[in-house]
Amino acid sequence: MSKYQEVVEDIIHKIEKNEYTDKLPTEDQLIEQYQVSRNTIRNAIRTLKKQGTLFSIQGSGVFVRHTRDDDSLWMNGSCGITENAPRHKITTDVKGFHIMMAGEELSKRMQCELTTPIYYIERVRKMDGVPMAIEYTYYNKDLVPSLDRRIASQSIYSYIKNDLKLSIGFADKYFHVKQLSAQEASILGLEEGSPALEVEDYVHLSNGQLFNVSRIVYNYKTTNFYASNVD
Repeated sequence: MSKYQEVVEDIIHKIEKNEYTDKLPTEDQLIEQYQVSRNTIRNAIRTLKKQGTLFSIQGSGVFVRHTRDDDSLWMNGSCGITENAPRHKITTDVKGFHIMMAGEELSKRMQCELTTPIYYIERVRKMDGVPMAIEYTYYNKDLVPSLDRRIASQSIYSYIKNDLKLSIGFADKYFHVKQLSAQEASILGLEEGSPALEVEDYVHLSNGQLFNVSRIVYNYKTTNFYASNVD
């Protein structure tokens, strides 16, 4: 885990423990507290502002942004489910894992060559043991090498950021309301035809390269969402 991510997680922990309830320490105080560079603190604060956790008032400082405390998943960002739900135990069942060539249709979606190798991964994500989502995911193997079932059974985004040292930039999301198929309903423990939110994710590295395309079907009984208007 990078230094700025450690700072991000510690600030979130302090907010949850009510150690930070209003204004954060100054930038110089945070540098002294965490023994890191000014850029590291600024990157951490920038990340937390993008997530809607903090906000700045010019000339006054950085403050905690108080939102509803209902464990909703934040839909603005490009982080994975594990990072998005830090208060819960997220586990993963890998239902499918193989490598394929992109081909004509997928190469257009993933902005790559026809012969680009692509990981296809199908996973069921569980929150505290309860199925919350089915993921149908494609990763560009040239950009995200050495994926395997073991990594897929954990947090792929943690592997990308911490092991491959890649910087995730931004995501485009498309939302659809659908009815569950019989197979999807069985996996999620719902009735066939139940409503579901389906999210298409197109996730880019910080250099603009598209590395991940996903279709995620959420269990409406176990998952809530929120979006925030942040600069």
